Amino acid sequence: MTGRVAELVSPDEAALIGVARALIDGGALPAARSTVPAMISPACARLLGDALAQAWPALWRRGGGTAPAIGHDGARGRVWERHPPTGLAFSAVSFELVRWLAGGGGGGTRVPGAATLGDHVVVYLALATTRGAAIHARLADHPVVRGAPLAWLGFADSLARAGGGAPPTTGFDDLCTGAGAIVVESIAGELAARWRAAELGKRAIRDPHALIALGAAQHRVLDAWLAACDRHARRDLAGFVIDAAQPLL
Repeated sequence: MTGRVAELVSPDEAALIGVARALIDGGALPAARSTVPAMISPACARLLGDALAQAWPALWRRGGGTAPAIGHDGARGRVWERHPPTGLAFSAVSFELVRWLAGGGGGGTRVPGAATLGDHVVVYLALATTRGAAIHARLADHPVVRGAPLAWLGFADSLARAGGGAPPTTGFDDLCTGAGAIVVESIAGELAARWRAAELGKRAIRDPHALIALGAAQHRVLDAWLAACDRHARRDLAGFVIDAAQPLL
């Protein structure tokens, strides 16, 4: 953490900012702290907002959105060239998730209200950032994570292994219109890579019950996703499924 940040906020608040920046940059989370603040100063809130404001570039870098492409409406260019500027709103849900991560996933989990699309983006980035870390499995069992359709779209294998219940069947429509559709377009390349890796990973599963549970979760997610895409005439948003399967075939 830079000296400037250390001058503006307390060490515990600096840990929150470190987590937010790690989610955006894709780096390792800072060491877990034994105490995390329940309330933060205006300076900390401003710095957290500054970090999360970079969520769009973070998605573009992860999912191949920086490459020129042709959109479903014929528009050409990179994601930000094909779509007008669209803001993401972050609520107390994002703050609570950042607090939970800063504390190493210890203690209880609080869900302060309904999650926004911006909150679901934070969930997605958190799952991507913690992949391979011990906290990833606990994160996959977090109630906010399990209720986020975007999380299931990107990490159905992780959430199925956590075993905290079936995927949702609603909420996918929000990812087929407006900013939600732009999010999916932005990370389509990464979604394809994740689904392909999940299929290859099945070769190492020896427990038939675990294999069946994973397949059932994937089937439920794709059924809900394809139905939502059809309702909004956006089958192109499901193209990552074909991209995932092509190398396997």
